[in-house]
Amino acid sequence: PLALPPSLHEPCAGPPALSSPLLPLPPYFPTLYSLVTSLHEHCQAIIVLYRLRETHPDSEEVLNSSIQQLCEWKVRSVAKYLQQLVDMPQFSVELVLSY
Repeated sequence: PLALPPSLHEPCAGPPALSSPLLPLPPYFPTLYSLVTSLHEHCQAIIVLYRLRETHPDSEEVLNSSIQQLCEWKVRSVAKYLQQLVDMPQFSVELVLSY
């Protein structure tokens, strides 16, 4: 049977395989990818909570607490990934400063 070509969204579904001869990646790429993905997911969740707070003012206290907790988790997540990245050879902190 003929194999179907991959769809356009598949390469974006996760980090490319490190063994790919077409796209050689540095050893820190999976960790950097996880860091950026984690930041994006935390930011998206926080945005949703801010929007809920605007539309549900009666739940403001609970939503503020949830936003605070998510912000703390975001900082912990970044710290965890940055510690892993700093310990890797050839990693440059400038890669993540904009985030």
